[in-house]
Amino acid sequence: MKNILNICFCILITNCFAQKKPESLNLSANYDGGDIMIEYKIPVFKNLDSVNLVLHKTSKTGEKVMVKRKLAVGSIWKYLDTTTRRNPGIYQYRIETSYNTTVLQNDEVWAYAFAPDLVPVAATVNVENIKGSNKITINWQIENNFTLRTIQLQRSRTQTENFITIATLNSDQTNFLDEVSDANEPYFYRLQMVNVGNNKIYYSVVSNLVANYPIIPLQIAELKYSLVKDKITLSWQNMDANTKGFYIMKRTIQQDSFSLASTKIAATELKGYQWQDTSSTLTDQTTYQYYVLSESNSFDKSKPSDTLTVSYSKKIKSLSPPQNLQLIQTPDSIYNLAWQIDSLRNHEIAAYSVYIKASNSDKFLPLKNGIVLADQNYVQIPKPNNGDEYYVKAVNPEMESVPSLSYTYSNAFQQSFGPKYLKAAVINNHVHIKWLIQDNMDIKAYKLYKWDGKKFLNIATIEKNKDTVETESYTANELNLYQLKAVNNNGVESSGSNVLQVN
Repeated sequence: MKNILNICFCILITNCFAQKKPESLNLSANYDGGDIMIEYKIPVFKNLDSVNLVLHKTSKTGEKVMVKRKLAVGSIWKYLDTTTRRNPGIYQYRIETSYNTTVLQNDEVWAYAFAPDLVPVAATVNVENIKGSNKITINWQIENNFTLRTIQLQRSRTQTENFITIATLNSDQTNFLDEVSDANEPYFYRLQMVNVGNNKIYYSVVSNLVANYPIIPLQIAELKYSLVKDKITLSWQNMDANTKGFYIMKRTIQQDSFSLASTKIAATELKGYQWQDTSSTLTDQTTYQYYVLSESNSFDKSKPSDTLTVSYSKKIKSLSPPQNLQLIQTPDSIYNLAWQIDSLRNHEIAAYSVYIKASNSDKFLPLKNGIVLADQNYVQIPKPNNGDEYYVKAVNPEMESVPSLSYTYSNAFQQSFGPKYLKAAVINNHVHIKWLIQDNMDIKAYKLYKWDGKKFLNIATIEKNKDTVETESYTANELNLYQLKAVNNNGVESSGSNVLQVN
């Protein structure tokens, strides 16, 4: 019950000073060297020569009656509250005047029972990383905390600037649990304290730590290879924002263990990556195996990707595929898919054949009118849609090359109509996801996807007028990743929302 009274009083004080009612002109309460001097001009009531007076005092511990008196109307009554000398703080005084059992009037006033020059002091702010987690505990003690309106806990990535408020707390609170998103990175904390009487701002010292906890990045899926000018070229996709770099592991089929074949390959904002084995030790007619490890900024590694087995031969007995596909748009909006050719082997090639995998398809098909003679290194294509993917093969009457590395057309504006500002919460072991509907968008439906370790799978389709979805596809204490997409009335699917991580 005491805790409930404390909470109610804190709320009462906050509301009072945020939106204070006019105080009685009859009642005043002033600080006087540690005591509170109360002065009350008793109102005059018709046909009455005296009234009953009751003085109430409200603090964090509740309300109590200080004095009961019978006094003459129109007189001035004074009372010195000496209890505040040992208990400084903020108090409300209320005088109730009555006659017999009838309450005639209530007058109230607030008083700061402390010296005007008294300031809050937070000498230390202690921060600690809970071992093995991204949770940071912050503890502090504030002298003279009764002089505060609020405490604002602030955080920054530097010691002197760019602090942001992460929590607004009441003056009695002495700790907070924060969660951070980057491991092996410094975090700086301080308290911003607002004086209740004059709104002056005071700051604590700045405390910091380096968050140290494991971030396990996602496993790389769909590792591929191609042979480019006698070199083995690996390619892969990254869908994990926590990944900061990659390492290539390699061995020959005869070796027992893999060894490191690359330096750290830094992650960028791009999803697609390539690495070429330029090692001079590549031996003709030898089988090599590769896999890729992802690394987070906590220096933790992912599970190995699937192992890729490559039979290497310098004497390639097939046509050389085109290289470096790119899309060229002319000023009159004509789209040409162009590529580079191996001029030393161009005499082996009769033509080039272009294939397309539409953004709404799962397989490559020959592009209509997509065959050109070998003396031409481009082909005009219809206007592509965002996500359309192309590759090209070199052909002659007897054989064809392997596909070139594919080119995917990306138009960020075409598919940026998707849902935004997603939030997720776990309730009764179900995940509830909510997003902001954009009224000006022509949406037919929404699709919810979940990562299965290799790719995002569609697990639910939601009506266009809904802005929330509940799914049972959730496993507690494991990494659950979700992504939401919108589908417009033309059947075009938007780019995915930011990935939601729910542990």
